[in-house]
Amino acid sequence: MPAVPPLKTPAKTKAKAANPAFGGLSAWSLSMGLSAAAVAAIAYFTAGDKTGAAFVLVGAALVVALVLRASVPPAD
Repeated sequence: MPAVPPLKTPAKTKAKAANPAFGGLSAWSLSMGLSAAAVAAIAYFTAGDKTGAAFVLVGAALVVALVLRASVPPAD
């Protein structure tokens, strides 16, 4: 019975340097979202202002989206 040689495995790629999992921009956007949620909760539960709470949340989301859009991605 003939022996079958093993298949060649593909060449391994070079390991890339790990990007920081939690940077300054991530911390800023997380804190911006949490503070917007707190301000919206205060507006909703104290004054019963649904529209104001929605404007606070949408405004904070727009600010975070604009900053993330304008930021420069890390070089690979």
